[in-house]
Amino acid sequence: MTKSTTLHILTFFGLAFGLTFAFSKLPPIILYDIDFKEILCGMGPLLGGLVCYQVYGISTSYSVAGTQPIKIWAMVGLVSLTFLLTNTGTSLSTSLPFMLSQMLYCFGEEYGWRHYLQTVTNPLHKWLQPFVIGLIWFVWHFAWLPEPLKALLGQNFNAPLPIGIITGIVSLALFSMFLGWTIQKTGAVLIPTLIHFATKSNSGTLLATIIVVVLGIITWDTFSLGKAMRK
Repeated sequence: MTKSTTLHILTFFGLAFGLTFAFSKLPPIILYDIDFKEILCGMGPLLGGLVCYQVYGISTSYSVAGTQPIKIWAMVGLVSLTFLLTNTGTSLSTSLPFMLSQMLYCFGEEYGWRHYLQTVTNPLHKWLQPFVIGLIWFVWHFAWLPEPLKALLGQNFNAPLPIGIITGIVSLALFSMFLGWTIQKTGAVLIPTLIHFATKSNSGTLLATIIVVVLGIITWDTFSLGKAMRK
């Protein structure tokens, strides 16, 4: 790992962690059942990435909607509709604010991990890259979650602390490998955002999201909907 890559990673981590920690100290901000404080905490990685892009003049091949924005937004619409139709345990007035807030929260995270961090760690070995991203992603959760291990691994996880730490890092590293593959194929940070959101929703939405994403990627070159330059 070069000195410049290390500097880019550490600067980003300091900003993402520091901003999220600062946002976590704000009083509750809830409007129309949307938790804006939680959204702000998720925006720490996004803001950190944007600052680093400007400060270091880093270029990237990734964008919000990638090289086929119509196809990407169609996938977003399908996943959103699936969630609203399958989340039968709650009313639309509850499901919609949850979906909007979690989509924004996940976008903030994924912009940091996949858009910026994936870009600056691309020179690393293919096995080292997801480990570095998973490690930073894991430690970042300590900026604002009172029990990050239980939040990541489940409330019933009661293994010794060292096992919990190793399990958390490995889990996020493997997840980063998959999410990194999706943005490499599409150039769109919205794809890992959808998958991240689906893990917070319900089993029906998660299954539908995986199917939609995998089919979308498999047919990426053979079935195109609107080409666009990456920004």
